[in-house]
Amino acid sequence: MNKRNEYVDILKGVGITSIVLGHSCAFVFKNNVPMGPFVYTYHLMIFMFIIGYLFNCDIFEKDKNYKYQYIGKQIIKMLSLYFLYNLVFVLAHNSFVKLHMIDDEIYHTRDISKYIFAGLQFLTNEKLLAALWFIPMMLFAKIIFVILYSKNIFNNRLANITSIGIITGIIGILLTINNGFFQYFIQISFISVSFISLGIIYKKYEEKISFLITNWSWMPSAFIIFIILKQYNSWIDLGNNQLINPLVFYLLSLLGIYFCLSLAKTINCFKTSKKIFTILGENSFHIMAMHLLVIKIIDITYAAIKGITDYKLVASYPYAFSNRLWFLYFVLGTIIPVIIITPLKSFKKEYIDTFKTY
Repeated sequence: MNKRNEYVDILKGVGITSIVLGHSCAFVFKNNVPMGPFVYTYHLMIFMFIIGYLFNCDIFEKDKNYKYQYIGKQIIKMLSLYFLYNLVFVLAHNSFVKLHMIDDEIYHTRDISKYIFAGLQFLTNEKLLAALWFIPMMLFAKIIFVILYSKNIFNNRLANITSIGIITGIIGILLTINNGFFQYFIQISFISVSFISLGIIYKKYEEKISFLITNWSWMPSAFIIFIILKQYNSWIDLGNNQLINPLVFYLLSLLGIYFCLSLAKTINCFKTSKKIFTILGENSFHIMAMHLLVIKIIDITYAAIKGITDYKLVASYPYAFSNRLWFLYFVLGTIIPVIIITPLKSFKKEYIDTFKTY
């Protein structure tokens, strides 16, 4: 079990580093390599796949009321983290503006109160928390799946999971291609449910099909993804309802998940890389929340060193100097959030959690 959990953390590590990379650049090496479009093929859906992979169907089937406990825990966990990050970023907003990290209006007292409490609704006005749009979308995907799964329409686990995946996938695709922009990106939640279903099915047959995923098969899968992207001269951007087309979206997403599964196996073969990606996976939420802030800190630092005074340029979102600094964005955007959160987690474990036991 510990080995499997480590592998899942490595998968999460691959997913979160891909998100940071996608927000650090679009094209690299003199615009020859579409790195941004590449990671956008899978960097969100790999997390939905992992949710399915870890989903314990037995608990829900043994206890029909467990779904309420599950949904309640998920809401509390996600909302508490979301609210805390939104609180910190709202309070720091005016400093971010004055430092030219973002191009935005100064908040007055009424604005601060309004935007702090918006966090209780999974809403934020903070540009540097824009990546957290994924959190309520993911939460609603979990809720939709659990509610549909509890209906047990076919009285057969595999039939239920498969039908849920197909139906929600179709609904999500129809809403998305018709430019349906809903609160919390519910249209993407429906698409995501199909990948939760896929994760459960993969887990069921993992031992039988594991031979198909070798340590180095991520290389040909990456090559195929690049070829397809070049053929269509477009890319997937779920935050903007951009799928290329439904068939290509699912093909690229499946290839991307296969890429992640294989790459995680390779990473797992080496002690150092295994440790690094396990830590990154364990802290994926915090990296997602903080990496855009790190990117802008790098921008203003670089501007100060170079004497750049074009503050509109420096405040460009999500980055100002990607052609020069994308690799620094990527590396520090993953490492610094871990450095920040590790002592805070240790403090919580040692003092706050201990206090709760009294």
